[in-house]
Amino acid sequence: MSERHNPRENKEIRLRKHSQPALLRSFIRQLDLERRYAEKLFNGQFLAIKAEIGNLEQQMSAKFEEIETSLSLIAREIVRRNRDLPSDDESL
Repeated sequence: MSERHNPRENKEIRLRKHSQPALLRSFIRQLDLERRYAEKLFNGQFLAIKAEIGNLEQQMSAKFEEIETSLSLIAREIVRRNRDLPSDDESL
């Protein structure tokens, strides 16, 4: 004997069979939207970090230039003072 489903059960089975692909498409579409949203967030954060790194590089470069200028002035002063000092040979 074959089992027969009542018409309501047949309708529910058909509905489930047809709704699963639609549900899967909807799920895939939602995942794609979430992925694009996450990419936009990460790209924005990446650009902000990149800009901050650029600013820090400029600040460090300016500090290094200041240090180089200071060292150059100190070196010139040391050379000048060495020239101004009488040598031991001249005093004899």
